[in-house]
Amino acid sequence: MTQEVFDLVSQCVAGKAKRIAFVRSGEAVKDFRGAWWALCEKAGLGKFVKDENDKLKWQGLFFHDLAGRQYAVWCEPEFRRWSQ
Repeated sequence: MTQEVFDLVSQCVAGKAKRIAFVRSGEAVKDFRGAWWALCEKAGLGKFVKDENDKLKWQGLFFHDLAGRQYAVWCEPEFRRWSQ
């Protein structure tokens, strides 16, 4: 995590009794998938499609996709140290 991201998240939890970064109407956001899917659909980054069993399945960008590459870069020095 960069210092800038750390500072932004720190601001999100400042002054809160519990260290919860994301709240809606004073309550902790426990699941934001619905909002994520709606946002991605509006932006053209994904949609629900039916699979071979006629079940709806998300096909598109996942939230964790945004962190994957940066996480790998961030962890690489630690991985090298552990693997030696």
